Amino acid sequence: MELIKEAEWISNINRLNKIKVTHSKEKLKQSIIESISLQSKDNNAVLFSGGIDSTLIAIILKKLNKQFTCYTVGIENSKDVEFAKDIAATLNLKLKVRLLQLNEIEEYLKQTIRILKDKDPVRLSIATVITAAIDLAKQDNQDNLFSGLGAEELFIGYKKYKISKTPIKDCWEGLRTTWKRDISRDVSIAKKLNITLNAPLLQDEVITQAMAFPLDKKLSKDQDKIILREIALDLGIPKEFAYRKKVAAQYGSGFDKAITKLAKRNGFKLKRDYINSL
Repeated sequence: MELIKEAEWISNINRLNKIKVTHSKEKLKQSIIESISLQSKDNNAVLFSGGIDSTLIAIILKKLNKQFTCYTVGIENSKDVEFAKDIAATLNLKLKVRLLQLNEIEEYLKQTIRILKDKDPVRLSIATVITAAIDLAKQDNQDNLFSGLGAEELFIGYKKYKISKTPIKDCWEGLRTTWKRDISRDVSIAKKLNITLNAPLLQDEVITQAMAFPLDKKLSKDQDKIILREIALDLGIPKEFAYRKKVAAQYGSGFDKAITKLAKRNGFKLKRDYINSL
């Protein structure tokens, strides 16, 4: 994924917002499969948290008969590691896991700060997970990496969209701002670590198809990402995994908790003060 200019990204999202198509689960499914197929190589890596987004990418790569390895990082007893191991064993996915100690997370945090030149605690807690996972993939000489970026905006995953009075409108705005929030962060890290980052859910046709679905096909009182989970079921992902709820990467990996511990260990009450000291 090339890091285009932010204005160009926003302009393209605005263009896609004007395209009207009839929503179709089959067309959405095929657009996701095609996007992953076009971006895949002989060997591939998947940023794997055990959530619906990364699990869907992995099962599609498997159905395409592509060689790939899933990579998961976290602290001991973290939810993402637990989920990833459970899903990989059930679906027979090749998985590599690395459990990190506090001092290792601190080094990845410092490396991430150097790359992004940013000390925002929330942005860094997520970005450090990305840095550590990419480093694990690079140890296997991987150079083509898949990420589930975009799923939260396309399928109403974030809480702020769920409680909004205008969730579809806010998701379009979320797609506009995802360049600044997510894409620039992850692509910058990937480029520095010499790996290609693919975000198949953020390809034009996938966005157009996904955003055609009405609210009730994405969100109910009890469930988010409904249409994506239905596609997961169609592709053979067991219901217990397709409908499993998970938290954001910084919490699921345990990195947020680890950074809090590092702050206290270094004499700081606040993570922000600790990060500013690095």
